[in-house]
Amino acid sequence: MTVHPLVAEGQRLTNSESEVDNSVRTLVKCISSGITELDRRLPSEWPVWRMLVPHVALALDHPDPESLGEETLNELMHIAARIISALAIASEHPKGEELVRHIRRYVAMFPERHVVSITARYCIVYAKRTGSSSKEGELEFRSILNLQRDLLGDDHPDTLHTRHNLAHTLAANGRIDEAIAEFAETISRRERTHGPVDDNTIGSRLALVHYLTRSGRVAEASREQEKTLRLMQGNWSDDHPVSLAVRKNLAKMEILEGRTGGLDAELQDILLRQRRVLGPDHLDTVDTVQSIAELHEVEGYLGQALLELQGLLVRQTSRLGDSHPIIVDIRRRIDVIAERV
Repeated sequence: MTVHPLVAEGQRLTNSESEVDNSVRTLVKCISSGITELDRRLPSEWPVWRMLVPHVALALDHPDPESLGEETLNELMHIAARIISALAIASEHPKGEELVRHIRRYVAMFPERHVVSITARYCIVYAKRTGSSSKEGELEFRSILNLQRDLLGDDHPDTLHTRHNLAHTLAANGRIDEAIAEFAETISRRERTHGPVDDNTIGSRLALVHYLTRSGRVAEASREQEKTLRLMQGNWSDDHPVSLAVRKNLAKMEILEGRTGGLDAELQDILLRQRRVLGPDHLDTVDTVQSIAELHEVEGYLGQALLELQGLLVRQTSRLGDSHPIIVDIRRRIDVIAERV
């Protein structure tokens, strides 16, 4: 259903303050209920998340947010956080920034220890972590985490979301061992409170495997990957982004161990599926191209690896910007290979 913009604007202008407040409360309840069963990783559902952006932005622009009450405002901020997360997974960071612009005023509006202010700060730093260089986000994530642990407890979902993203930030800062420890703690708490096959638990497991592999701890990564595979049985289709991520992690481990036979065909199949399911510019797709280049480098095809990375650099720099961690990593890898050619 759609409403003509002129009709909608006229209704907003003629409604009383109490009618506006009730409309926003109804909107928040409807969206909160509607997104409960959505899977942020499924590309087929990304249009729904995009569609919600203007509605939530309008609610965030309420002239007197405090009149909505703490419960409604807190739910609205959590809706915004979920949308920003879904858009980041879809590699649509600019749309997430649209919501962040509307969220910023809530940090100044409420005290530091108020749940609305805390979640607003989380939205802002999370959008920055997923959309650009995340190095300056560590102190902010730590500050938010300390407040959440004090006010909400160590096992609250908000606390664990922050812990997960702090771990990513530590890895971006080159402190991978610290990041691995944070992910392990997050997984332990998520398993205990939400179960081993919860989406967020699996997300932390995939991140742990990624960083264990990246740090050369292949035996540990392999054990964690086996746990992930057992937990996934029957839960995700072959083309689900999680299934493709698991396959890619396995391929990376084999590259590190020097077992490259048949890997080119495996990675090309993963890439073909990701381009179809996720699109050519999704960060998972980009990572697979990097893995193919790494395979060719290991096999001694340096020129081919260089061409793949250079093409990736040109295409993705225009999208992500010079400071994005992926761009920095691609450029570093190009320099290393170029010295060997």
